[in-house]
Amino acid sequence: MSMMNKLSIDKYLLINKNNNHKFAIHNGFLLNNFKIIDFIKSNAKTVIQNEKLDLISVIMIHLYGGSNVEMIINRFDLNKRKTKFLYFVRQLINLKINIKNNFLGTIDAQENKIKLLQLIWKLRSCIISKKQGLFKKDQIPFNWYKLGLLHVLSFEKIKKFDFRELNWPIFPLVREDILKSKKITTYDEVEKLFFEAEDFWVNNNFKSSPNEILHFLKYR
Repeated sequence: MSMMNKLSIDKYLLINKNNNHKFAIHNGFLLNNFKIIDFIKSNAKTVIQNEKLDLISVIMIHLYGGSNVEMIINRFDLNKRKTKFLYFVRQLINLKINIKNNFLGTIDAQENKIKLLQLIWKLRSCIISKKQGLFKKDQIPFNWYKLGLLHVLSFEKIKKFDFRELNWPIFPLVREDILKSKKITTYDEVEKLFFEAEDFWVNNNFKSSPNEILHFLKYR
């Protein structure tokens, strides 16, 4: 990659084979070093494989940025799932300017993990406009947010946590608990309460007990 950059080959890598050699020159790689690529190959390959993605779909947006997503998709003929992933990452890149990520300082590893999970929740809340239901039931997989953190945080911050061990905690309530606590009849009402309950739980560092969450819902 360094040699491609040095020889300016990176400016031509996204040429679409079907456009009769007519193409717009772009600026090439956004990166001056490729530590983030090494990090992905070393730490995220299993996650990428489990999500039925590949290194091309994950790495190329680091190299060329969100503004070139369509060129990446066309050049490598990516399937619907990989295409959806790239558009999702572009959403996160656009949200980045509104997200403060200076929370990862000298605090201990467990606190860092909580802050990262809260950041993922904040991103999810921005993307899911209806703000309904439990996170684990979303169509967007949690692992996509983990890969998205590589775009939201600086590499110096991202390398501090164990990428493979970051998992979403189990929410301590089930649907029956919610139904017993409130006089509600529709599916949408239950989903809305689930979101509000999980939001309360997340903002209390995932430590709220079932009774504390139910008390919150009762007097909300």
